[in-house]
Amino acid sequence: MSSSPNPTTVENENAKVTITPVDEQEGETKELPQYNWDWSIYSPKNIPCFRSSLLVGIGSGFAVGLVTLLKGLRNPNIPRTQIFAKTQLFFTSTLCITASIYWGVCRYNYKLRREQIRVFMDTQIEERNRENEELLNEIDDDKDSTQKT
Repeated sequence: MSSSPNPTTVENENAKVTITPVDEQEGETKELPQYNWDWSIYSPKNIPCFRSSLLVGIGSGFAVGLVTLLKGLRNPNIPRTQIFAKTQLFFTSTLCITASIYWGVCRYNYKLRREQIRVFMDTQIEERNRENEELLNEIDDDKDSTQKT
């Protein structure tokens, strides 16, 4: 009986696969790939404006839902189940609409702020490059004047 060769391990940044060659008597042995995906980029804490828009949506939904509940409880002719259903509907729809609108406004302001920062940094870099260029020109002029004498 011949011994099978050593297993080969192939690795990249996303998977590690160990492949053992097939021997006629033993059969195939192969490990399944283990993917190491980085899901942290999809975390809500990394998404700009997510937290603030969700908090604003929850707060406004809670306020509208509470007002709807209190208004419905004042009228004794409406069944309680209908009042609670209406309250849930108003809460959910207010949360979604408010969070969506706030998300759009916040993202717009976020993009404007990023653009302003980019423009500011570009002007600073240009100014720094101009100052360095003037300094190099002065140094070159000094070298030229010392070489002539």
